[in-house]
Amino acid sequence: MATHSCTVSTLKELSFFSSLSEEEISAVLPFVQIRAYPARSIIIRAGSPIDGLFVVLSGRVKVLMEDARGRQIIVEQLCENDVFGELGVLQTRTSTEVVQSHTACELLYVPRKVVMDAIGRNSGGAMFMLHLLTQRLSHAHGKISTLALDDVHTRVVNVMLQHGHEANGEWLVELGSESISAMVGASREMVSRIVRSLIDRGLVRRHKRRIVVLDRSLLADSAKRPERVVCVDKRGCAEAERTPDESSRLRGVTA
Repeated sequence: MATHSCTVSTLKELSFFSSLSEEEISAVLPFVQIRAYPARSIIIRAGSPIDGLFVVLSGRVKVLMEDARGRQIIVEQLCENDVFGELGVLQTRTSTEVVQSHTACELLYVPRKVVMDAIGRNSGGAMFMLHLLTQRLSHAHGKISTLALDDVHTRVVNVMLQHGHEANGEWLVELGSESISAMVGASREMVSRIVRSLIDRGLVRRHKRRIVVLDRSLLADSAKRPERVVCVDKRGCAEAERTPDESSRLRGVTA
């Protein structure tokens, strides 16, 4: 059951509607919806049409890409006030990604016609969409750079630092090895070995299914001097995590 309600004041607090007058918001109010999803529910399937804009009101949502063999990589994690669906709205194309609720969540759904009318009538709405697209492009460039240039240890550390939150004076990361592996483009076994290495070095500890970072500055510093980690997958193939200097030499680049 949805805990949020669609009111003029609720919409006015959201970036997309903030530049609209109360009369304009009242006019679109009958067309917007609040949709509730349990954890791990599919919100948008790859190949399905995107007919509206979504705003996360509560909970967390993940955007992922999947190949024909079912392998997945998480390209983005979304939380409260984040927006998705803008490319499909502007390009009237089908989705190339899967959007799934990571936790139970509530989303505000704004139909494409309402979005396009608001953009056409209000420069603030158009600027919001432009800002959203530039943010998305910047994020994509950062993701490509990370996957291409950073070692797995650094990518795992960055996920812990960027996707945690303060809780009782501690930095809490509510992601398991499976989720982290899908975010960094590495095997679950490799991520588990790196997490174990960080635990042995006293940088993090596990609490139930969560990771608690004991010292963020030391954890960030560890990315500059990662330990070499080797794991063997189910096929018996070794996967080695190389240090940046080793990776540079293999690419023929002077570190």
